[in-house]
Amino acid sequence: MARYRLEVGPVPLHHQVYLDLSSAMDDGEWKPGDRLPTERELAERYGCSLITVRRALSELVREGRIERTRGRGTFVLHPRVQLDFGGSQSFTSEMQSHGLDAETKVVPYDELPEGWLGLDIGPETRKRFAAAIAPAKTIFWNGPMGVFEWPAFAHGTKAVAEAVAGADAFSVVGGADSIRALNELGLLDRVSWASTGGGAALELLEGKELPGVAVIPSA
Repeated sequence: MARYRLEVGPVPLHHQVYLDLSSAMDDGEWKPGDRLPTERELAERYGCSLITVRRALSELVREGRIERTRGRGTFVLHPRVQLDFGGSQSFTSEMQSHGLDAETKVVPYDELPEGWLGLDIGPETRKRFAAAIAPAKTIFWNGPMGVFEWPAFAHGTKAVAEAVAGADAFSVVGGADSIRALNELGLLDRVSWASTGGGAALELLEGKELPGVAVIPSA
């Protein structure tokens, strides 16, 4: 009997398997170094086809969470890399205007010292974000990764901007800060569509009616 009942709906079956496997890994059902069940065993676990299981496992391989072993259809769980932050003890407009630098450090997301601020994504997170963006065919990006106005905290925004610009995808970038970052990096002409209307773009995606769009004749 299948452990998990897949639902036919808006979430593809393989992604449902991916989500449940990810949750099981996070909950400790398998530890780093453990061998996962075979593809056939996973198909029985979820009551689905081998193709569905293989697509789910491919997502986990791409994320670096598991690695295919020599045995046919078997995988080994990798230790999960923690997302990291570029942190600082202080950040004020007065410091920025006077060109003063704040003390900074890179820490895992759940180890940010008390009183510190997470002002950018760290190097490991930049790699993972770029790896996730690279194979995408449609990209929507709204908002920088940190306080990119400060060079010390601009690395994350730069990495994401370069990944979006370099992807073979239809890319939409919204928001004045994102557009400013693309302009400063000389990448604005390498995205498919750019708009300073960041909040409005998000509301449009939510299905909300925008006043400026509502008055446009339908004919």
